[in-house]
Amino acid sequence: MNLAYTIGGSAPVKKRYKLGVTITTAVGVPIMIGTTANAGVIFLAATAISAVTDCVGVSLDTGVYSTSQGDAAGLITVIINPDAAWRMRMSANATAGTQLTLTTNDVAETAGTVIDKTGATGAGDPDPNSPDMIEGTAVCVSGNNKGQSRHIVTTGATTATVTVPFLNDILSGDEFILVPWSVENAVSNLVWLTANLTECRQGIAAGSVGVIMSILDMDWDYADTGSARRNSYLHALISDSVFNVNTI
Repeated sequence: MNLAYTIGGSAPVKKRYKLGVTITTAVGVPIMIGTTANAGVIFLAATAISAVTDCVGVSLDTGVYSTSQGDAAGLITVIINPDAAWRMRMSANATAGTQLTLTTNDVAETAGTVIDKTGATGAGDPDPNSPDMIEGTAVCVSGNNKGQSRHIVTTGATTATVTVPFLNDILSGDEFILVPWSVENAVSNLVWLTANLTECRQGIAAGSVGVIMSILDMDWDYADTGSARRNSYLHALISDSVFNVNTI
């Protein structure tokens, strides 16, 4: 993840901290205060990402932790602004850079509220309820509703339903991307990161696992379907910062 901006418009504050573990695999990962017996700040693997709490900030470089006499103390640079908005590319799964999955509408719908992958065109697309995208967001990336997004309120094995209609009829062949986040929603605010901890994963149930974040915005590349699948980003705050007045 990379710094997009700070809410207050201030410059990023960068601090150097002693390490409690070696951090060499990636830059742009959440850094936490050390727990009992840690000599400095730490990070967690993607498999334990739901346990990310008491964040110091996000790393700008890497460092090596050593307990050998004569080795210099390992240090890492961290952006610590609690109001920092982090920009994360969306990935379909645990592998960073995997293009997002599509849901192709197969049943024309004149009310503009139901995306239905029942027919042959949508065969093989992920079921909207597995992983469950209820409380997430449906984004139209082709057809007359291209560039529009709506909050998902109901899901089924073949359908995703929204309350606020898309402006135009949903036609057979229209393509959508369903993601498990919604802007400033208390349910769909968990972000599961990719294995290298730098991007956010699409293929999880909304609100099921991840770092607690405040979702600020989604930055979609609507140039074409391929661009939307490969080059779209989530903007979010890490909610549990040790530099907030109150942490979760």
